[in-house]
Amino acid sequence: MNEKAKIARNAPHILVVEDEPDHARFAEYVLRKRGYDVAVTSSATAAVDLAQHKSFDVILMDVMLPDGNGIDVCEKI
Repeated sequence: MNEKAKIARNAPHILVVEDEPDHARFAEYVLRKRGYDVAVTSSATAAVDLAQHKSFDVILMDVMLPDGNGIDVCEKI
C-alpha cells in the first residue's frame, strides 16, 4: 500500500459548516488536497444532525448561518 492510501484511510474527519458556497468549496478543496476526509453542510440543523450520527475530529463552524448561530450549534453538539 502506498503512503497516500495510508493517509486517506486514517485521515481525520472534518466537518465544514459554511453557508457561502465559494468558501465551502474552497475549504473542502484545500482540506481534501491535504488528505482529510471532509463533510460539508451549509446549515445549523444539518450540522447538528451530522455531528449526532458521525464522529468528527474537527468542526470548522461559520458563526452566522441562515438557520442559526454557529456558537449555539457548538453548544448543542
